[in-house]
Amino acid sequence: MNVERQAELLTQIEAIVRAVPEVEDLYRSGSVLTNALQLGAEAIGVRDGAAPLAELSERDGERYVEIAIGVRAGAGVPQTLEHVHEALRGVTAERGIALRLTVVHIADRVD
Repeated sequence: MNVERQAELLTQIEAIVRAVPEVEDLYRSGSVLTNALQLGAEAIGVRDGAAPLAELSERDGERYVEIAIGVRAGAGVPQTLEHVHEALRGVTAERGIALRLTVVHIADRVD
């Protein structure tokens, strides 16, 4: 998959995840060190700050999308993860891509 198609796929995935009602926001996935390096690259202009927050990776022959989400207050984390998986099932299944979700923040306010 070329860079443009990968960016399109990740942008599509992010839009689908943002549309899940229980999802408050998206965050960069990865370790603190990885995120610091990415922010540094953006600061010096090596990486586009508008780049998708989701990442497409491959390990041991398995391709997967990794995305970190914030969950709205009052929404159950297991239910939210299930809804995200359901929303993305068609996009990921047709491409043979697994999904790795991380909950990094639970909003402390109820809308």
